[in-house]
Amino acid sequence: MLKLRQIAVAFLYNEEQEVLFLHKKQKDTFLAGFLVPIGGHIEGDEINEPQKACFREIEEETGLKKDSIEIVNTWNRLL
Repeated sequence: MLKLRQIAVAFLYNEEQEVLFLHKKQKDTFLAGFLVPIGGHIEGDEINEPQKACFREIEEETGLKKDSIEIVNTWNRLL
């Protein structure tokens, strides 16, 4: 049975327009070995603020802090 989950995904790129992806480990259970954007599940208190979830995921997965990131564009979409 499929479960509906809300996720937030961030695409970070530098001045040379290079996009940062994470390389999943072969032992990971989901998307093992793949390159993936930064992101994850939206927590309950973030449900109406997906940008907040993006910043949390960015810090968790890369160590980058919110104040070191320039926001270029945002999209809130249900796919």
